[in-house]
Amino acid sequence: MKPATDITVAVLDTGIETAHPDLDGRIESYEYSHPIHPVKEDDLHGHGTHVAGIVGAMTNNDFGIHGVCECKLKIWKIFRDDPQFIAAQNMFCYVVDPVAYLQALEACLTASVDVLNLSIGGLGKPSPEEEDAIKSLIANGTTVVAAMGNERMFGSPVSYPAAIPGVLAIGATNLNDEVTTFSSRGKHISLCAPGQAIWSTLPSYPGQIGFLPKSQKTRSKSKSEPEVGKPITRETNYDAWSGTSMAAPHVAGAVALLLANRGKESPERVREALEGSADRVEAMKDADGSDTDSEKNSDYGAGRLNLLKLLR
Repeated sequence: MKPATDITVAVLDTGIETAHPDLDGRIESYEYSHPIHPVKEDDLHGHGTHVAGIVGAMTNNDFGIHGVCECKLKIWKIFRDDPQFIAAQNMFCYVVDPVAYLQALEACLTASVDVLNLSIGGLGKPSPEEEDAIKSLIANGTTVVAAMGNERMFGSPVSYPAAIPGVLAIGATNLNDEVTTFSSRGKHISLCAPGQAIWSTLPSYPGQIGFLPKSQKTRSKSKSEPEVGKPITRETNYDAWSGTSMAAPHVAGAVALLLANRGKESPERVREALEGSADRVEAMKDADGSDTDSEKNSDYGAGRLNLLKLLR
């Protein structure tokens, strides 16, 4: 099997720690300039570093974790550094900067990346500019992989960009090969991959996934809006995280290996290969052992990623 050293995987996320020892030599470029809301180089949240590690952390280096493949990583930081209050979660969260996001999509088109991982999502329909950019990437040969979303307990509302036509929408399975309790379902799902308690890289410096709001007792009475309170700190170096965000980069790495070993296939051919080689796991079957759906399943899509079958 050939390594994916000539394949470029783009990760648009919260950033990355370029000095992480398990990502040494993997990062070809890192762009973090925001035209409206300037940000620092640091990956404060850690999400982007975690996702990138799943795709391409160093292998056989006697420490840390192993990524899915040896590829070239191009990273764009598309999140703002100033957290915004999200009432539904009752916390201040880091959010995508739409201008930086569109700028990164356009840059990916110019850079001719082979695979694009989008472990992001939102319930609002994409803007025409976002949809056009993603469709242009796919038309130009970039395979776009996106997380299905983690809203299963809220009825699995449709999340974008996973639901944009042509995008590979990825759900998450657990250690028992069953769909996780959080992984959103939907007719647009392509397949699933491991997404629960996934160990990967995190920045070596401190950070936080968000902030709690100040309590009513401690915040200024003159302000009706909540104020930023205590940080919700994350681990450093490595940690096990869960989410369809962790499932998507497993597939992105698998696509890189497929392209390295079969040549530059079109995104549609890549989809066919992934879905045709996926395992129809036991949880997809009825009590009598028959498949619940001869084609696709709204929980699993075509099944769970099988890298060995994909590369045969």
